[in-house]
Amino acid sequence: MKKVIAFTLVVIVTVSICLLTIGKNNEEKIYLNDEQAVAVCQDVQNAYISFSYEMIDNENGLNYFVNYRIRREQFRQESKDMLSCLLDSDIPATREEAQKKWLLLNNEISVEGEIENSLKIRGFKDVVSDLNGKKVSVIVYAEHLEIDQIDFIKNTVVDIAGVSYINVDVLAKT
Repeated sequence: MKKVIAFTLVVIVTVSICLLTIGKNNEEKIYLNDEQAVAVCQDVQNAYISFSYEMIDNENGLNYFVNYRIRREQFRQESKDMLSCLLDSDIPATREEAQKKWLLLNNEISVEGEIENSLKIRGFKDVVSDLNGKKVSVIVYAEHLEIDQIDFIKNTVVDIAGVSYINVDVLAKT
């Protein structure tokens, strides 16, 4: 019985030493591309990794919708960057106006996303929407749209965005 306990202790000590050795070897820093290196095992709170977009030249079909979303996101990020400087302003009126615009932009993003997701769930292959004040444009991936489909899209947009029926434009794009 003492031999079994001794053998078990030797195995435990050996495994522990192996695990500690492996753990020390895995603390090597792993770098991605030529960007500023961040060790994988380090805290990455202050690390910055930049992403770039790849535009697809072919504007036909679904590529149009991908490019539209990329351009829309780039524009919104630029708007947010400009507003973020104003949010730190010492002038209360400027700061308040920037807060209103920030909230309006985030609301537009939310409403557009809700419109797009709602229509996709209901069977449309791809959709992009653009909320501009009290007017909404919706572009649907389709050869053509029937009158009942256009009516359905407009009613969905009216319910979500709270705009009037005549202020909703629906277009088909293939």
